[in-house]
Amino acid sequence: MNKELRYASTVEMQTKHWFGLTTWKYQNWSLRGDTLTISHASIYKRKEASTYHCTIKHGGIWRGHKWGIFINTVEYGELYACATGKTSWAMWLNALLALDTALAMKSRDSIASTVSDFESVSPLTKRVSFNDSVRVRTFEHIDHIDEEIGALPVITTF
Repeated sequence: MNKELRYASTVEMQTKHWFGLTTWKYQNWSLRGDTLTISHASIYKRKEASTYHCTIKHGGIWRGHKWGIFINTVEYGELYACATGKTSWAMWLNALLALDTALAMKSRDSIASTVSDFESVSPLTKRVSFNDSVRVRTFEHIDHIDEEIGALPVITTF
């Protein structure tokens, strides 16, 4: 069963002004399959000539901006926007993640070592590599624990 991915919302998009300045404008983004349609948010300014269609290669989080999204397109390169809410942001990220898995994945060379552990000369000469998806969480050291569970500090790092 092949479902076509559909999602639409209003985002605040970073655009270039003709003076070369960066400005922010509200735009309607609509995703249908791997095609993104960008139109003006105001129905009074929305015209057929100001509506753009582009094909998405991939997208993800725009780091450093609250609810930031970046999308890499075939026609216009990278587009940057901020969702209007956390729910909208999460739905865009879910749609972009589903789009990445729906597109053809390229095979990549394995980063695993070709030398087995038994053939290695010494553990001191072995190099260690870490996966980017590994997360390290730190917790405060507690000398004395209160009887109430609610009194314990909870620290999570993402």
